[in-house]
Amino acid sequence: MAETDTPRQNISRLEMIIDQEFMLRALWKEIAQENNIQPNRRRENVVWRHAFLVAATETTALSLKAIGRVMNKDHATVLHARKQHEMNFTYDRRYNAIYLMMISELQALMDQYRKQMEEVILKRKVPVHGGQTMESIIDMYERKLQSQEKRYKTQLADYQLKMSILEKEKNKQQERAEKLNKECLRLKNLL
Repeated sequence: MAETDTPRQNISRLEMIIDQEFMLRALWKEIAQENNIQPNRRRENVVWRHAFLVAATETTALSLKAIGRVMNKDHATVLHARKQHEMNFTYDRRYNAIYLMMISELQALMDQYRKQMEEVILKRKVPVHGGQTMESIIDMYERKLQSQEKRYKTQLADYQLKMSILEKEKNKQQERAEKLNKECLRLKNLL
């Protein structure tokens, strides 16, 4: 028996999103309490919030607005955290460590959530042709893996390009410094 898109399915999708938001909110409260994160603009508190927001955008299916609601912020705060992520991740070791910890915790939470949702889905759906339901889930994860691989390859190529540009600029600056040093020595000898 094939299923069509019914209001009941839309309601279950809404419930899934609300469940994720509640799970994120509970996790954030736990993290904030354990690490004494205050709602102020001190750098150590902002680092935790930004790392959590970016990790949440990468691991959940929630909208930016929903992710912001977890911390009583708006979507612009989430966008700002995402814009600052690359620089923070590259230059701030503390942010880097916190972000990696957040990603692993959120990924574990979402994996657990996905397993529970798969069980619910498998109980609700009647396979059309044998194991078609399971195949569609496998296809979904394969597409996700392919998109992540493509994104990481693009990021790697971008970083390699930036690194080569920085290397060339460094060499230019070193040459300039050597020329200036020689010129200074020449002028010193003239005096």
